[in-house]
Amino acid sequence: MAAGESTAYAAGPNSNVNDDLANALARVEMAEADAEAARAEARAAQAALQSGGSNTLFPPNAEPGHCYARVLLPASFENQTKDILVKAESTRIEVSQPEYEWVTEEKLVREASSRIEIIPAEYKTITEKVMVKPESTRLISVPAQFEQVTEQILDVPAHTEWRRGYDGNRIEAARPDVSSGDVVRMVEVPASYKTITRTVQTAPPSVKEVIEAAEYKTVSKTVVVKPATSREITIPAQYTNVRKLEMIKPGESIEVKIPAEYKTITKRVKISEDSLEWREVLCENDLTVEFVKTLQQRLLQEGYFDSPVDGIYQQLTQNGINRYAQNNGLPYGNDYLTLEIANALGLSY
Repeated sequence: MAAGESTAYAAGPNSNVNDDLANALARVEMAEADAEAARAEARAAQAALQSGGSNTLFPPNAEPGHCYARVLLPASFENQTKDILVKAESTRIEVSQPEYEWVTEEKLVREASSRIEIIPAEYKTITEKVMVKPESTRLISVPAQFEQVTEQILDVPAHTEWRRGYDGNRIEAARPDVSSGDVVRMVEVPASYKTITRTVQTAPPSVKEVIEAAEYKTVSKTVVVKPATSREITIPAQYTNVRKLEMIKPGESIEVKIPAEYKTITKRVKISEDSLEWREVLCENDLTVEFVKTLQQRLLQEGYFDSPVDGIYQQLTQNGINRYAQNNGLPYGNDYLTLEIANALGLSY
């Protein structure tokens, strides 16, 4: 897997301008990521030389079967806040406005009087039942009633008859000299019956008396409950409320103290420089197709990968890893995947 290895996508006949623009932006972003990683490594290497350097030819406490690489530890920063004076304390003269309130007064609009009011009669509707037809009786004819009766009758009585041949339980071979057609036997034939259905009368025709109930209907009528009357109604005097403004406090001048104004600013301060350190990275045999697909899918979810998830560890994948590490303060290298990045992305290896 070479550092400069990348996947190229040829524009097909149906590619549009948006696809070309997206590919161009991806190449620019890849170049910027490579340049930033190279600059960071150069700064870290220069800082290590200026500090005298240490015996970092091989990673310390290395374990067999593990892979290591010198990776870039990005500079760390912290936000420091500080209050600065924006406006000094001062005073101002304020003139208060006079205070008024609304006063309500009653004013007579019409004198008291009286009038005669007619109270109409009161009616109510009542209902009662009236018989329109008295109770009566009438005779009705009841026809005869029949039912179907099923019974068995003798069709052929039991009898005997002659039949040729031996009985079925006999073996003709016992008498080979006698033909079965010359033998006759008498057998009993049981009686046979047949089922017939006939209609029989169960009740003769008759006449019965039926009582017809009386018929009623409901009649509604209006009756006077209370006759019409009259009464004298006194109309009270009418007043109206008149509102007017009255001063309750004159205006005056007062001195108002204006407190000083401060503004809190936040400043990003570097607390450590870029450095190069030996860190454990995933070996090449760990970067299987399925693992790389999972890695690309996690980068896609985090917004650091916008290429097809194909399981190929190419430069676009590495660029996404480096950008994710830079934005999250994790160690990274041009061609490596550190364990810190894999753990941050929730990858199993």
